[in-house]
Amino acid sequence: MKVDLLEAEVEQTNALAEAFATEVTELQDRSRSVEDLQLQLDYWKGQYLGQYEGESETEGEVDLWEKIPDLVAGGDPTDTFLALTDASESRIVFTEAAERSWKKISYPHPDDMTEALTSLAQAAHELYGGEPVKMGYVDEWFKTAFGLNVSTADDTIEKSKALRYFDYEGQRRDQTPHVKVADAVKPNEVGRIHFAFDKAGGRLIVNHVALKLYGL
Repeated sequence: MKVDLLEAEVEQTNALAEAFATEVTELQDRSRSVEDLQLQLDYWKGQYLGQYEGESETEGEVDLWEKIPDLVAGGDPTDTFLALTDASESRIVFTEAAERSWKKISYPHPDDMTEALTSLAQAAHELYGGEPVKMGYVDEWFKTAFGLNVSTADDTIEKSKALRYFDYEGQRRDQTPHVKVADAVKPNEVGRIHFAFDKAGGRLIVNHVALKLYGL
């Protein structure tokens, strides 16, 4: 009888042990499933948030060169000039005379003038904003790198102090260098941008945005 009782207890104990082992296995499987689900959840959450963070960063990047207001013939050029100064990190600045010169005329191609000024501002940023530029001939560098027809000489201007020089921030500047916006056209279309190189200040100083200074 005792043997039978012991055998019954052993069988019952084994059954309980198997039941416990099964429960442990199920719990371990559930634990692994929960861990897997958590890993998947973390992964997709990261993908989702990363997508919107990337979009937010992209939206936050503003290309100032794309925000330059177009000049209006005979209008106030202040907004355009200030935008170019900001975009170039002050590598190009404009005098009051430059503002007056634009207001005095009704240039028939203000878009062309805006484009030329933008290219000149980008050239100024390249010239003074980073590593020293190896340009060779100045006019060739402006033409090749920025599509600008720039001349640094003009016999008529160089012979006339009134045409050649202007004062800015207490110093005399030479505005012989100029961009030929248009040539071989009607007198009211001969666009010119006159500027001075300011090596010490690391910038170009624009003093005239209008027509040819003489002979019209």
